[in-house]
Amino acid sequence: MSISFPLKHVSIRVPWHDSGWNGTICASPARNSSCLKLVNIAESKNDEIEERNAGRSIKDLTQNEYPPCVMERATFMADFSFSRAHSHPYSKHDNETHSHFLPTPLYHPAYSAAGLPFRWMNKKFVFGDSNGQRGFTKNFPLEDVSEQNEPVLSFNSAWLQDYRNHDALLQCFWNHIKVEESLVFFYAKQIPLVEEIGRRVIVGVGRVKSIGPLTEYAYDGDPAGKIRSYLWERMVTHSIRADFVDGFLMPYHEALERAENGAAFDLSDVVAFAPDDHFDEFSYATEHVGTDGAISALMACRAALLQAEKAWDYSTSKQQQWIDRELGRLWKKRGAFPGLGAVLNATGIPLGNFVAQSLIDRAGENGNPWDEWFQALNDPGSVLPKELAQNIDRTIIASWQRMNEERRSFLQTLSRLDLSDDQANVLATPETRRDNGIELSDSVFLENPYLFFMKRRG
Repeated sequence: MSISFPLKHVSIRVPWHDSGWNGTICASPARNSSCLKLVNIAESKNDEIEERNAGRSIKDLTQNEYPPCVMERATFMADFSFSRAHSHPYSKHDNETHSHFLPTPLYHPAYSAAGLPFRWMNKKFVFGDSNGQRGFTKNFPLEDVSEQNEPVLSFNSAWLQDYRNHDALLQCFWNHIKVEESLVFFYAKQIPLVEEIGRRVIVGVGRVKSIGPLTEYAYDGDPAGKIRSYLWERMVTHSIRADFVDGFLMPYHEALERAENGAAFDLSDVVAFAPDDHFDEFSYATEHVGTDGAISALMACRAALLQAEKAWDYSTSKQQQWIDRELGRLWKKRGAFPGLGAVLNATGIPLGNFVAQSLIDRAGENGNPWDEWFQALNDPGSVLPKELAQNIDRTIIASWQRMNEERRSFLQTLSRLDLSDDQANVLATPETRRDNGIELSDSVFLENPYLFFMKRRG
C-alpha cells in the first residue's frame, strides 16, 4: 500500500479580458479598468503601447510587447502555444543573493494557464506562526520541507527560496490534482458586469487535461553553493473549447453586448459568484477546491446561466448537461463523510486527511470508512499503508478505545460536514470550543446538528 492523496479541484485566478482570453491584446485596452484589480497589472500596464497593438495576437509580438496580463494568465483560452521568459523578482533589485538568476523560459501550451499556489510558498502557512496559524508541515507528508534549507537574506521575505522546499511543497500541492478527474475553475476578482468588491467571479469551468513539469531557474554559471529555486508556476492545460463539449465560459461578454444594444436586464443576475463560504478556495491565485466548494460553484454557474437564458434567450443546453453530469459525479465522490480527514486531524491523528483517504479507498463506494478506522485501531498495519500506520501509536489507540459512545457519535456526525482543518480544530473538542466562546456539550450538537453551522457562521 502507498499513500493516496485526497482528490481536489483547483481554482486559477485570471484578469478580465474584453475578447475572451484568446491570446490577443484587449480590443479596447484603455477601457479595461477591471484588470487593474491585480497589482502586477496596475503597476505595469501601459495603455499607450497596448492601444497601439489593440486586438493583435501575442504570437505576432515580441515578449517586450506583451501586456502584463499575460503573466497573470489572461491567455488561458489561446489556441496556440508560446514561451515567455520569467525573471526571478529578486534578481531585479541588485540583490547579491539572487544576481546569478537568469530569465528562464516557461512554455505555455495551447489552452493552458500557469497555476501558481501562492499560499503554499508562504512561510507562515507552511511552518505556522505564533498567532496560531497551523502550518502545512503538520497536515501533509512534507518531511523534506525544513526552515533549515532556507538561505539567510539581507532583507525580509515572507516567501520560501530554496529549491528543495519548492519541490516538496509544489509536488504535494499538485499530487492532489488528478488529470481528467479534477475540475479547474477560472475566476476573476473584478469584471465590468458588477461593482461588488471582494467577491470572486467564476468566468469558466473545465477539466484538468494535463499538468506541466516543474521548471528550475536558469543560472549564470555554476549555482553550487548559491541559492537554487524553482519557478512556482506549473502549466495546467484544460478542456474548455468553443463548442462547450467539456466545460464552458460564462456568457459575460455576450451580456455586455446585449446590454449595450438596449436589452433590459440586470447584468449582475447573470454573474456566477464563487461560494462565499469557500472564499479561501478561490484565493491566493491558485488553490485547492474541495468537493463541496466545487458543487456550490457549479450550482452558482447553473443559476446564472438560467438567468441569461431568460434575459436574452441564450442557449444553455450544453452547459446545463455538462454541469448536471459533473454534479452527479461530484456527489458520488463526496461521499457521506467529507470531513473525516479534518476530524481525524483535529483529534491528533498525524496526517489525518491521508488516513481518511486510505479508509475511504478501503471502504469502497458504499462502505463506511469509520468501520475501517475502528478496525485500524486493533491493527493499524492491516488497514493503513506503513507510512501512516506507524503514526498510530498506543496512546492514540488507547484514547479512542476508551472513548464513550456519545463522543464517538459526535465525531462521526461532525465528519458528515465539509470542514476545513481550522473549522474542525475549533469544533472537535469541548476544550477548543470553550476557547472559542462556544459553551455547548457534544450532546447538544447531537440533538441539533444545525448548531455546527450556526456557531461557526462568519
